[in-house]
Amino acid sequence: MCLQFWTVSNYHWYLKQCLSFSPERKLLGMEWDMLHGNRLHIMCEGLCYMCYDLCWITNCSIGNTENDGAFVAVVDGAKILLTAFRRGVIPPPLCGQTLQVALPINSVIFAPCKKVNNSCATDKQDDSNFNSNDLCTILCDGSVVVFTESSSTKCHILLNACNLNDENAADLHHWLWIKEDTFLCCRTHGRVSYLVEISLDLHAGKMSIRKEIPAGGIVCSIVSAPDSSGAVVQLADGTLLIYSLDQNEMVKYLTPLPEACETLQVSHIDGKDISLGLSRRNRLYVDGQEVANNVTSFVVHSEFILLTTLKHVLLCARLNDKGLQSLIRGQCGPGRRIERGARLVTSVAGGTCVVLQMPRGNLECIQPRPLTLHVATVHLDAGQYGPAFQLLRKQRINLNLLCDHQPMEFLAKIEHVINELRDPAWLSLFLSELQEDSVAHSMYKEYYAHLDQLPATLNNKVQAVCDAMRDAMLCRENADQYLLPILTSCVQKQTDKDLEDALIRVKTVKEAERKNANLMVSADDAMKYLLYLVDVNRLYDVALGLYDFDLVMQVAAKSNKDPKEYLPFLNKLRRMDPNYSYFVIDKHLKRFESALNHIALCQGDEYFEECLNLVKTHKLYSKALDIFPKGSPKYLDIATIYGDYLMDKKLYHEAGVMYTRAQEYQKALAAYQVAGDWRETLLTANQLQYKENKLHELCQELASSLKDRRQFSEASKILCDYLGDVEESIAVLAQGRLWNEAVWSSYHHKRADMIETHVKPGIMEHLEQLTSQFMSAQKEFITYKSRLNVVRTNKEQRQIEEKDGDPLEEYDIYSDTSSVMASTLHGSHIGSQVSMRSSRSSKNRRKLQRKMLSLKEGSVYEELALIRALHQLITATNNATEEVESLCRVLLKFDKDKEATSLQKLLSDLMQDMDNAKNEIWTTDLLQQPQMSYGSDATVNSIINQHQSALNPGLALLEPHFRFPPQNKSISWKISILNTA
Repeated sequence: MCLQFWTVSNYHWYLKQCLSFSPERKLLGMEWDMLHGNRLHIMCEGLCYMCYDLCWITNCSIGNTENDGAFVAVVDGAKILLTAFRRGVIPPPLCGQTLQVALPINSVIFAPCKKVNNSCATDKQDDSNFNSNDLCTILCDGSVVVFTESSSTKCHILLNACNLNDENAADLHHWLWIKEDTFLCCRTHGRVSYLVEISLDLHAGKMSIRKEIPAGGIVCSIVSAPDSSGAVVQLADGTLLIYSLDQNEMVKYLTPLPEACETLQVSHIDGKDISLGLSRRNRLYVDGQEVANNVTSFVVHSEFILLTTLKHVLLCARLNDKGLQSLIRGQCGPGRRIERGARLVTSVAGGTCVVLQMPRGNLECIQPRPLTLHVATVHLDAGQYGPAFQLLRKQRINLNLLCDHQPMEFLAKIEHVINELRDPAWLSLFLSELQEDSVAHSMYKEYYAHLDQLPATLNNKVQAVCDAMRDAMLCRENADQYLLPILTSCVQKQTDKDLEDALIRVKTVKEAERKNANLMVSADDAMKYLLYLVDVNRLYDVALGLYDFDLVMQVAAKSNKDPKEYLPFLNKLRRMDPNYSYFVIDKHLKRFESALNHIALCQGDEYFEECLNLVKTHKLYSKALDIFPKGSPKYLDIATIYGDYLMDKKLYHEAGVMYTRAQEYQKALAAYQVAGDWRETLLTANQLQYKENKLHELCQELASSLKDRRQFSEASKILCDYLGDVEESIAVLAQGRLWNEAVWSSYHHKRADMIETHVKPGIMEHLEQLTSQFMSAQKEFITYKSRLNVVRTNKEQRQIEEKDGDPLEEYDIYSDTSSVMASTLHGSHIGSQVSMRSSRSSKNRRKLQRKMLSLKEGSVYEELALIRALHQLITATNNATEEVESLCRVLLKFDKDKEATSLQKLLSDLMQDMDNAKNEIWTTDLLQQPQMSYGSDATVNSIINQHQSALNPGLALLEPHFRFPPQNKSISWKISILNTA
């Protein structure tokens, strides 16, 4: 009698287990547990009770080299459905090979392989007849059937069948093939399991039990140790034990797991053994620590640990300490979305393929990006650029990684790169995808996170790589074979010079074809390729810029251009003088400086007229002056129109220089006169050989003009030195309040009478004006400051009333100012927005803002207007210190000590009062800028709320420099001999 376990997947029924019962121990009954899934209770004769906990496992080969076929064996009764996923993916119930045995199969185990640092040293040792692709089956009667892979056909063949001389052989479970001639399994009696070591003799077809060791509990799994020298045994309570073949006991090993795990793997990571376990409750444990509670399956790849989660995401973490730490912190990256309910089956060691099984049973093979990048970088580190390129191309990974992984080494091995890629089409593809940014620092930065630092970057990468590859290809004997990659390197540099080089190469090929040369790529194919890479209009313009009409025709013929578009133009150019045709071409291509060079070579007045128009239109005056000889008629004409241009731009002095070079001295004199440069004006008049009376009139005009410009010192010099009018000269100095110069000039020219008639009356008038100005400023300052205090007091009072909940109607008990502001407070912001929208220009907007900041009592922004007025008043007062110092020194010269003392004290007291009031005027709400948060956590609503709560309504109308008190000048202006106490 036997008990069979069947399951269905992908519309196919599989017999997975067959439990045999002897006649002495007949099966009486069975029942599935109500609380624990997959737990079966069995009762047999003789009061024999058995409890089975069943779980799903994947029977796959455990080799970590390319010789391992990534075999997966599926039990189907007396057949094994075997598939090598390294060679292809075959959907179940189909398979790559079917192995038939005599009895139903209960278990499949694959041959071991010697491991070093978590990788197989070799899959076929010198002293071993097995590799990791070999397998054996455990039949329902406890016998073992061994299959080996044929080296010639790559198919599995029967090697031998072995029987165990033990009446309870069928009760053995949890088999492990640990050594070529050694099996480990378990036998359970009551609540204790025993680890059984079995020797295998394939030649004799026998097995025998070497020893049995009590485990101290129920064994739920046995896996190979990382170094393959023993086995790790997991008990039902999560305890881990290590067993070595040369010992007769099991000892505790690593950190115990919190619970028994259905899937267990022990790996050697960064010098230490780490346990990875997954429980039936989707808890993933790393070295006894729970790192996730939503993992549905995991597989250990040769360099990664792969996980599927309940969120239907595939995660990849590097199999090192840093990768495990990222896994513990939950920072494995975004992962890859997979189908709901998908589970990991296996991964191809050293490859990129990962096989998942869907809930309905079908398979899906994917190639996660981390695995692909890892394999690609392994190829690149080994200098295998060809395989790396093919992998990147198939997986649609940016080909810039070929260079960005190790840019300096890539350039050093450029010849090797060309040899590896071989095919010119692949070289062209790589060059066409080049970009300046390093993908190792941007697109694939997360993959390089495990390194201490990112790969180095290459300055001007596109240019450096294109130049290096082009030079290397041109130096080869079969350089014509690489014509298309060479053209691609020219196009990628994105300059007209390189495009010209590409067209010249195509033209060279065309000329070689006319000589019956045997070339790998024809000129027509090369031109079509160029038109594929470059816009036809740009390529047409570049060809036209070479002044080679045959090349232009060749480009146009291979494009979709209508001959009516270019043939008339080209025919017209052929009939022109060469230099003039070059000028027309340059003008057409908007290369105006080159056009100027060519039109300058044309002889004839009609050509020079066109040259002048070109200079005027495109403002090529300086370039034209460099082309024509200095002093030639054409040079003079260019300088003249340059001067006219500068006059229009109101650059009068520069215009005078150009007119002088053009020998247009009359225009130069007028330009200097408008510029106010009286010295250059008189020098130019001297060149014009002005007569004395005409020079006298010119000096009078200059003096009058300088007085209008308030350049009194220069006007006085002309009046005194050139017109001889000393009296008027001193009067002008007095008018400009240049008292020291006026006094010196009076005594120098022995006109002391001018001191009494002009200087002293002017000084006293100046004293009265400044005194009146400062007294008026003092009154305005006191008035504005007092009004500002009233406005702020009313504002604070309204805020208190609003907090107390008083209605707006009660505000009329205050002044008219407060009533007006209360009625407009809530509408001011909206009104300002409407006004801003209605403004048609920044000038009108500023004018409107000035109107809104009105000093009229009760206006909405009266406080801001008062602050601005006070700022302007204080600034004007501070700027008067130099003028007061100059006047006081002149007053002292004429013994006016009292008047000087009074003026200095008046200004000093006023400035002191203003300094004392600065902290009262400019309060903290004006000085402190709101602290705004614009980080990643900020939202649009939060930013708007910050602005509304932080900014004073209308504060934006006040210019920024008015929000801070004016600073006093650091110069010392007071005269110490004056008693200002």
